[in-house]
Amino acid sequence: MEKKVYRSEELFLGGDRGDSGDRPRYRVTIADPAGNLTALVEAEDDVPVMSWTNEERQRITRRIMRECPAVEQVGFVIPGMPEAGGGTGSLWRLEMAGGEFCGNAARSFGLFVARKQGQRGKGAVPVTVSGAKDPLIVRADTESGEAEVALPPPRKIATIRYRGTALPAVMFDGITHVIMEGIDEHTDKAALTETFFAVKETAYNALVKDSADEQSFAAFGVLFSSTAFLRPAVFVSGIENFAFENSCGSGSAAFAYYRARHLPDGEHRLSLHQPGGTITTRVVKETGKPDALFIGGTILFQ
Repeated sequence: MEKKVYRSEELFLGGDRGDSGDRPRYRVTIADPAGNLTALVEAEDDVPVMSWTNEERQRITRRIMRECPAVEQVGFVIPGMPEAGGGTGSLWRLEMAGGEFCGNAARSFGLFVARKQGQRGKGAVPVTVSGAKDPLIVRADTESGEAEVALPPPRKIATIRYRGTALPAVMFDGITHVIMEGIDEHTDKAALTETFFAVKETAYNALVKDSADEQSFAAFGVLFSSTAFLRPAVFVSGIENFAFENSCGSGSAAFAYYRARHLPDGEHRLSLHQPGGTITTRVVKETGKPDALFIGGTILFQ
């Protein structure tokens, strides 16, 4: 898929632009982490992304997803500002369209920033991402296209009851995943969609008790799984978008983290096969509990 420069004024067809002048220009780069196509949106002129209104961002998001239906999520790039005298300055930031957290977008963004900064080969790239309270470190290799991100552990592990079955719910700051095992990868999507929204309602009613829980539901996923295969489905509240994703980074992390709870201390690696490719996970467990969590794999830029 070729890069394309869009004019955001195209998004206001039928609206009255009045005397507002030209809308900002923006460039879209498509990242492909295991099929989970992510649009990274940069400002192309002197109107920075952080000054765009939420309405404009939403219209840009809808336009991109309409013109590029394979895109599963959209993030807005806010470049870091260097300090006077050549210091490091502020970190680059990625704000997802719905304010959610996305592991695949985070590691794609780290590799994207590494290339923007002229990194050659391997290096550690700190970035900030919506839905994550603290900066994340992405280990990116600009030559091989590999990128691994260290994720914060879930803020909470809970259990919900759905049709008499106990289902684990893994709650990060910006997304919650429910794991539903024993689902064959060939199961009809229409049936899974009905199940998804029933589980989502059950989980929300059972788990949301305060504002922190509400933020964990900025996005919600169900991981339909059998052995080491995941079919992730995700709903992003801020843009009311539901999709069976080709892969899910935070979902892979949730699955690996939950599984590691029952394993001995040490480093545990797991390759999770998903419709669009494979995501590798690492969980380091010390003193009986998971201590460090990573997801990685190859990223292509289209």
